[in-house]
Amino acid sequence: MKIFKVLVIIILVGSAKAHVVLDFPVGGETFAAGDTINIQWHIQIQHNLQNWDLSFSPDGGITWQVIQLDLDPSVLNYLWIVPRVETQQGRIKIYMDNVGTDYQDVSGDFIIEVIPITIHVPGDYLTIQEAINISVDGDTIEVHPGTYIENVNFNGHSIILTSLFVPFGDSSAISSTIIDGNFLGSAVTFENGEDSTAMISGFTIRNGLAASGGGIYCSNSNPTISNNIIVMNSAFEGGGVSCNGANPTITNNTITGNSADSLGGGIFCGNGSNPVITNTIMWNDSAEVGSEIFTDGTSLPNITYSNVQGGWSGNGNINCQPFFCSPDTGNYYLADNSCCIGTGEGGVDIGALGIGCSVTSTHELNTDLMPLHFTLYPNYPNPFNPTTKITFNLPQMVNVTLIVYDVRGTEVINLVDEALPAGHYEVAFEGADLSSGVYFYRIQAGQFVQSRKMLLIK
Repeated sequence: MKIFKVLVIIILVGSAKAHVVLDFPVGGETFAAGDTINIQWHIQIQHNLQNWDLSFSPDGGITWQVIQLDLDPSVLNYLWIVPRVETQQGRIKIYMDNVGTDYQDVSGDFIIEVIPITIHVPGDYLTIQEAINISVDGDTIEVHPGTYIENVNFNGHSIILTSLFVPFGDSSAISSTIIDGNFLGSAVTFENGEDSTAMISGFTIRNGLAASGGGIYCSNSNPTISNNIIVMNSAFEGGGVSCNGANPTITNNTITGNSADSLGGGIFCGNGSNPVITNTIMWNDSAEVGSEIFTDGTSLPNITYSNVQGGWSGNGNINCQPFFCSPDTGNYYLADNSCCIGTGEGGVDIGALGIGCSVTSTHELNTDLMPLHFTLYPNYPNPFNPTTKITFNLPQMVNVTLIVYDVRGTEVINLVDEALPAGHYEVAFEGADLSSGVYFYRIQAGQFVQSRKMLLIK
């Protein structure tokens, strides 16, 4: 009886022997991302079960990613391209699903080193977001001219996202490389702890629509935002840029034509946000409070050498019409008599773009730059007390009426009622004799009709 028991024990131990043994890698190796390695194994005990599967773990076996399922049992190797995942705890596992652990083997930890690369859009990936998703820290995503209709999220990646402006110094790429949010959310989002090594540079960012940060939304992050045109975005707060517990570095941007229903048409700063803003134009944005910038009691933006409509205290800041060449056609280059030329920090130009046209007249009617479209701009300042200015563009000679109404629809004053030639116009509205409250102004220029709201506060 004792002999029988010993034999049984010997048989049980033998049956627990691994059916498959991983020969390479075994652990301790170092691979470079993108290398092709030959995973090898041998069968120690023959079996008649299903085929083998291969998986990879980047975190020492906590999570697994399938490499290949249903490998031919007669083949004992697999050529694997090492993924762009930087890790000190890479592992390979060969196994069978739903079978005991004696039908699997796992390597020890190996290292994967990642060398930063440049990813081209649309050459390598059709969308910016696809390129971001596969990127790793240190990568550069180079976006070629075109309009990319998407809502971009950096997802915590410390990468440089740029047009051809950064590698080639081509300022025309800023206007021709467009991230269009399509009114489906913030055009660009930083919300996963991105630091200053996460950069967006050299884009036109437009048509974002969100509760906060129509153009760019920064939450608990400190990215670098440089040399962008941020235009025609809308939000409840922060039409152009929203900083929520964030400290981005905002340099050489042109922020214009954005709107907020509530706070901060150009930039909103809340929840302890302290952005550093330099060499940036903030002009012709609109909001109920803080047309260009709104800060709550916990935030303190550091703004220097910038052109802020309405003015802002800070070293080198100015408050003067920037004279864009043709904003109606998306041309935000500066006229050669712009106050932004050479007045930035160190004598650089303020804004995303330098000189692009010549303007000699600064009169009320500017005939050097004829508009292509009818436009009624938000009044500035807004709120106001007691005077504000209303500007509009006429692409052709037409009969024009510009009338101010109170909230009951009663006419307050007819500011314009005449035929005017094509041009850019600015009309002052005086509210000294009026009560505080909401007023509307309405333009009719031929078939073009538009109304906007303004707030008088005394």
